[in-house]
Amino acid sequence: MDIESPGWSGGYGTGGKIWSSSRVLCDFLVDVATGLEDCGGFELCGARVVELGSGTGVVGIACAALGAGQVVLTDGGSKSLLKLAEENAARNVRAKTIDPDTTTMRVCGYKWGSRLPEKLTKNAPFDLIIGSDCTYAVGGHGGLCDAILDLAKCAGDADTNEKREPTVILAHQHRTLAAALAGRGSSGWGRDPNLEMFIETANKRGLRVEEIRLVKLAWHGLRNVSVLRLARRATETISWERPG
Repeated sequence: MDIESPGWSGGYGTGGKIWSSSRVLCDFLVDVATGLEDCGGFELCGARVVELGSGTGVVGIACAALGAGQVVLTDGGSKSLLKLAEENAARNVRAKTIDPDTTTMRVCGYKWGSRLPEKLTKNAPFDLIIGSDCTYAVGGHGGLCDAILDLAKCAGDADTNEKREPTVILAHQHRTLAAALAGRGSSGWGRDPNLEMFIETANKRGLRVEEIRLVKLAWHGLRNVSVLRLARRATETISWERPG
């Protein structure tokens, strides 16, 4: 993929950088697309995808490059950040990384928890809701969960009246040192408490969280990334399952 990632300058904020969790999530998607990873029977080819907190758009663009049929990149950041995502998508169409005859891409401004914009809902129902580094800010956990639930409610197929639950995949980078400096303590070596706090919030919102992959990016264990699968639950008690 050809992705411009200018960093924090120019009004892009944190969304202007490709973070480690995005790279891990892209690798995971490659494994799903090639059959090396079973994602609950989910098929990426032809899927309708929405990315939350897309930033540069790298994860959504990866979905498009791997054969997704429709991809919507969403972010609540600045207009310049949304334009960056649009330019990255167009760049990969020109580079023929994305086939415009089989895949459509759109960019939409969306703040978690607010009313879903029509530009977004007209692409529903979605097969995949995806996001990376959306869970690092504790204050955004509630809005993120609400956004996932609102998008999941768009899961009905208007043609068949069939209820379709989307697959929800997030990637979380453990920032143990930052959490310690913020006074949140630690959840063990290489694991920050922000993930447990997100799981607790998700539980209260009616979502079940399962950790399906843990990637250690450094020998010291302080750059770990967890890949999470979320699903709406009924009344059962939340469980957090670690791989292995």
